[in-house]
Amino acid sequence: MQINEYFKYADKMLTLLPKGVFLLVKADNRINTMTIGWGTLGYMWSKPVIMVAVRYLRHTYKLLENADNFPLAFL
Repeated sequence: MQINEYFKYADKMLTLLPKGVFLLVKADNRINTMTIGWGTLGYMWSKPVIMVAVRYLRHTYKLLENADNFPLAFL
């Protein structure tokens, strides 16, 4: 992805963020959805990234430790 494409998608994600973003995770046949309260967008090593914080005491955190991947859903 070129940097100019990234900024196009970043702008769209930032406009969708107030409408709601969800982190979905499945591990050990358990599924969990978490509302993302805040995060950061960036571009590292020529790749777009989004970072979100998940408190280690949350059920979602425990599932993330055992999951291979997880999607983010923008409404």
